[in-house]
Amino acid sequence: MKQILTILIFISSISFAQNSGCLAPTSAIQFGQMKRGITNQVNYNQRLQTAINTVQGICMSVQQLAEIIAIFPQEQDKLDIAVYGINNLANGQDYYLLYDAFANFSTAIRLHDYVNQYFGPQQNVFLPAPIVIAPPIIQPPQPVQPIRPLDPVQPVQPVQPVQPVTPIVPPVPVCEVTAQQFSMISNTLAAQTSSSSKVSITKAQLPTFKCYTSSQMKEIVSLFPSSSDKLDIAKFGYDYVSDKSNYFFAVSSLLPSSSDREELSTYIAAKGR
Repeated sequence: MKQILTILIFISSISFAQNSGCLAPTSAIQFGQMKRGITNQVNYNQRLQTAINTVQGICMSVQQLAEIIAIFPQEQDKLDIAVYGINNLANGQDYYLLYDAFANFSTAIRLHDYVNQYFGPQQNVFLPAPIVIAPPIIQPPQPVQPIRPLDPVQPVQPVQPVQPVTPIVPPVPVCEVTAQQFSMISNTLAAQTSSSSKVSITKAQLPTFKCYTSSQMKEIVSLFPSSSDKLDIAKFGYDYVSDKSNYFFAVSSLLPSSSDREELSTYIAAKGR
């Protein structure tokens, strides 16, 4: 495709260049001064307008026009300068050489279309020889294989209903204080000689195991000789027994004072039993 376009542009440019009014390009010294006048413009729009005015007013070679085009980064600006300056190319200059001044191949095609549109389509354009497409090779038909009879349809087995899956419920862990654990606690308390130490140790150790039976708590309360200590530990231990409905009847018999038994009963009732 690129070769075809090059041929088209080349033949068009020969006819076009012969009709130009410029006999020779501007001298290198004068062109250098004009080029510096363009590049010295700080404002981009002024630089572009100066370039357009310059290429319209002087005769140039293709190389000179390409140098001015190369000053500008935008493809559209490059194309505008080429369009304004192409009519001032010196005789014998082939405009298709401007092709290398553009970054995009499509811009060169647009320049070629512009020349054909405004200066008329060129004649005697020699195109490459047409491409001959060989006819497709037709393979002889293959013999048709006999169709194998289908296997007999097997009866559809009824879908068995899905049995519901019974969820596996993990067993509830047994909450209890084993005989060995209770023996360790009771022996530790029985070894204490100070009543205050025994109360402190009991309150510190009871929460370690939270599932005492009422009978086990009764045995712990019995280790305290003082009536006030018995009541104190009986009230404290209520939160750590598993059979709370039996607690009062098991422990209250260790409280000799009726007022202590009433206080324990009121305490348990306030806890919600």
